[in-house]
Amino acid sequence: MPMFMQEVCPIEGRRINKHWFVDYKGKRIYFCSPSAPKKFMKDPDRYFNELLEKGVTLEDTPEPFHEHGVRPEGAKKEPSGGYHNPG
Repeated sequence: MPMFMQEVCPIEGRRINKHWFVDYKGKRIYFCSPSAPKKFMKDPDRYFNELLEKGVTLEDTPEPFHEHGVRPEGAKKEPSGGYHNPG
C-alpha cells in the first residue's frame, strides 16, 4: 500500500489546517476545523486506525510527548484537547 502524508481531515474529509491537531499514540493528527479534534477524541482508535489503513503517514509528536497534545510555543489550548497556533 502506498504511503502518503496526511492532507485530509479524518473527520470532515476536507483539507487539513495545521493550526488544529491532536497528538495521539505518538503521532500528530491534523484537522480542518476547531470542532473536528473533539469529534476525533470521542472514538480516537477508530479514526487513528482508519488513517493507518488508508496508508496515511502521520507526523511524529514533537518532544516532549503527551498523549493528548503538546503545547507548541505560542499556541492556545482548545476545548477539544488539541491546540490552535494562530501564528
